[in-house]
Amino acid sequence: MVPPHLADILFLEMVPDAKGSEGMLTVDHYELIRRKVVIEGKSQRDVAKELGHSRETIAKALELRIPPG
Repeated sequence: MVPPHLADILFLEMVPDAKGSEGMLTVDHYELIRRKVVIEGKSQRDVAKELGHSRETIAKALELRIPPG
């Protein structure tokens, strides 16, 4: 079961970056990715499939302790 505060961010929309493409993660995305991998113990591959990101994006999000920007 998903905690209530996470239920709202399961279907987060991507924020357009400076070039207008939808490739920028929000702080909420970073939190959700970390929670799913670190706390729930899911694999990076499973989280990538679930959230619709590449495995490389998930790995980069986990490398950064603080989201850029």
